[in-house]
Amino acid sequence: MLTERFALAGSHRTALYGSRAVGAPDPTEHIDAMLVLRRRLPIGPHIAGAPPMDRHVFALAHGASPDDVRSVDDFARQFNLSVGGVDLRRRMVTLSGTVAALSEAFGTTLKMYQTEHGTFRGRSGELFLPASLRDVVVAVLGLDNRPQAHPRFRRRPHGPSAEPMPRAFTPTEVAKLYGTPPGTGHGETIAIIELGGGYRPTDLRAYFDKHAKEFTNPGRAVLSVVTIPRLITAADTAAARNRALKLRDEITKGAKFEDVAKRESSDSVSNDGDTWTSNTSYN
Repeated sequence: MLTERFALAGSHRTALYGSRAVGAPDPTEHIDAMLVLRRRLPIGPHIAGAPPMDRHVFALAHGASPDDVRSVDDFARQFNLSVGGVDLRRRMVTLSGTVAALSEAFGTTLKMYQTEHGTFRGRSGELFLPASLRDVVVAVLGLDNRPQAHPRFRRRPHGPSAEPMPRAFTPTEVAKLYGTPPGTGHGETIAIIELGGGYRPTDLRAYFDKHAKEFTNPGRAVLSVVTIPRLITAADTAAARNRALKLRDEITKGAKFEDVAKRESSDSVSNDGDTWTSNTSYN
């Protein structure tokens, strides 16, 4: 479809160490790919003491250009992809399509890989884009969904021969390692990156099945009543029944139960709206 292409810088991937290819993903499965576009203007060096830039001003100066988004839209149409979202401030364009269409669009082959921690969709080699997007797209994310981060903590060894743990870092030392500008931090803006995590549904189910008794709580049944006294005679029973039906009709037509109970009921809890709570165990 397109003859002139270039390899996107920084897109090269190798197979994840310890993984093995176990097949191909469903070519008709719909997935998303996020394209990061270039900035309108590059961000200059940090100036200590400079006031923070307004988000709107930052987006206009350093966000993506609408012209670049139109170039991506033209590219998507050629490969039967849809534009799922555009964020000029984040310079992000989301393209949606089938595995087959996205593979063809970016000149790659997607495979399913297996590791000891599970399966993921991955690729190897570089991604290729048409010449019209040279210098426009700086990254393509989402085609390869291999784990991108893992915990770095280390368990403290036990025993007399255990080596001492490395010392902890002070906040000042951490700030220096991350290149934090000197000063009190007043007026500075930081970003916190969330790398996901959590648990797989299968792990949660296995834990629940093993500890089901810990999650079993007594059920609660709420009983709302209106108490109508009667004598043990046929006539009084009929009168009490007619009164009960009249009150039921009033409630079903919209009257508040607690108001009717406080007005008509004749027992010790009528002032509370005649609501009783009973604990019942459910398995």
